[in-house]
Amino acid sequence: MARSLRSEDMPLIQPFPRIFRIAAVVVAIPAFLPTEAEALRIMPLGDSITRGSHRAGAVPGGYRKELANRLNAAGVTYNFVGNRNDNPAPGVDPDHQGSDGIRTDETLAIISNWLPKDPDIVLMKLGTNDLIQGRTIQAAIGDLGTLIDQTTTDDPQRKLFVATILPIVEARNGRTIAEWETVIDSYNDAVRSLVAAKASQGKNVYLTEMHESIDPNTAFLSTDGTHPGPAGYDQMGAVWFQSVQPHVGGGTPEPPDAADDLYQVYAGQTIDIPAPGVLANDTAPSGLPLQANLVSGPATGLLTLNPDGSFQFNPQGGGPGQASFTYEATDGSQASDPATVTLDILAPGTNGLENGGFESSLDSWAVSGNVAVKSGAPYSAFEGSSLVAFHSGNTAPGGILTQTFATEPGDQVELEFAIGVLAFNTMEQTLEVTISGGGDSVRETFTIRGVGGGTVVWRGESLAWTAAGSS
Repeated sequence: MARSLRSEDMPLIQPFPRIFRIAAVVVAIPAFLPTEAEALRIMPLGDSITRGSHRAGAVPGGYRKELANRLNAAGVTYNFVGNRNDNPAPGVDPDHQGSDGIRTDETLAIISNWLPKDPDIVLMKLGTNDLIQGRTIQAAIGDLGTLIDQTTTDDPQRKLFVATILPIVEARNGRTIAEWETVIDSYNDAVRSLVAAKASQGKNVYLTEMHESIDPNTAFLSTDGTHPGPAGYDQMGAVWFQSVQPHVGGGTPEPPDAADDLYQVYAGQTIDIPAPGVLANDTAPSGLPLQANLVSGPATGLLTLNPDGSFQFNPQGGGPGQASFTYEATDGSQASDPATVTLDILAPGTNGLENGGFESSLDSWAVSGNVAVKSGAPYSAFEGSSLVAFHSGNTAPGGILTQTFATEPGDQVELEFAIGVLAFNTMEQTLEVTISGGGDSVRETFTIRGVGGGTVVWRGESLAWTAAGSS
């Protein structure tokens, strides 16, 4: 199998080794028994998000649809209650107590209208409109505390679930997205402290960690950064169910499922696996997003494991050989048994690209045309100290750089490399990259141009190929 790098007036290139990627993980859940068999009166209480609103058009049933689906699947006998029945979903009890734009103080002012519905369980999500409409966190939390007191005192057996509020991922009402993140984090911290304090007083109040369980990347549509879209409302329904399930009986949710992982890394190189990384092959029957938590790190090398499953690992002089680490996957309320990620550390050039950083001059590369290894100013390397320059010194243009190694049918090859140009060269430059073998090939042309000045402009690129046969 051969790779060819062909250039027409292309100055700089740094390829990196191919990477084989395989993935998987694991997770678990506590079981609770129901306390009663009669129909439970459940009140969804809150603002427009409880109603299911969205700027592009209301999402029928909002989170109530997915919550109902899960309650039904668990065999729970229930009745949604509230003074409103707008924005229904087919086949779902339409009653709720969600009102567009309502604040905590306004909800408190009409408590005599909705509390007589006598709910056994109240799902309360309030505070977003307080912040949007300029109320202080202190004022909103004060009213929320009074709501907790009055809701639980009216019936000491009633169970109140108070949710942290969702992120706002749009600039609005005079605040940037970053400013909204700060304000909402402060409000949610106050909600967590308030619920903990009220629970310590013996009140039947529980925290539902909505903010940390919702992934804004999938929850919000581009037309609305405040209200969830259908995927977000479904996530909310799953989170509410996870909170109330221990108190309503029904079947125990199935735990998430995952498997161990295997990756390959070359000695002296850093492997950088993007999200979902170790979580790629996991499933969560709860429907909640999974996060990866490190349990034990590798005995050698440097590892960074991120919550989204991405990770970076450098053997730091280790290898060839193996390293491993363990982690658990969590859906916000349950954690898996530890899963093991095995890292095969290969000697440089073992069934892969040798001298990918050109630190050993052009060793292992077949060369023709105008190709030279450069280091030092103005040739600042993307990684390491050396790079390959085509068309060096404005002499005859073009050059070919080739390396060959063995592959087996089905081998997946990913060539990662950096393409660069001296910044003063503002004419468009091209680099053609080919991976071929076994009668199959892939070829792509990359372009880049400088922006003025005397340094190097770099851009990371990659090209993937699957071997059709031995080559």
